[in-house]
Amino acid sequence: MRESLVIKDANGTEANQNSAAVIAFDNVYHVIPASGSSFINTVPGQSTMAPVTLSNTINFSTPQSLANVGLPPYNAFIFANATRGREIHLAGNAPTKVADANLFGTDADATDLGNEYYYKTSSGLP
Repeated sequence: MRESLVIKDANGTEANQNSAAVIAFDNVYHVIPASGSSFINTVPGQSTMAPVTLSNTINFSTPQSLANVGLPPYNAFIFANATRGREIHLAGNAPTKVADANLFGTDADATDLGNEYYYKTSSGLP
């Protein structure tokens, strides 16, 4: 088994972040077995797999107010091609501290960190 792509602090959150980043998994094939294809449930006519439900429990060492924790939906994201810095967020959600900033502004991306404009084209598309 290969080494994890994510470096964690002792409390289980990702290290080197400004906010708590909880990584559910760093390789989808550790959660859903490889099906002989790099696509899962996306190609018509190919076999399908049942969805997998994941749940995380976060225990705080001291009680926290709702204002500190916030409400869902949180800034959920994935990263691609076994490259931790290649983050893919929902349009408008900020990257984490370890996102590869060299990818911003490539192809159709118009991310502007200084103006808090994230993961959208210049016309506002995701």
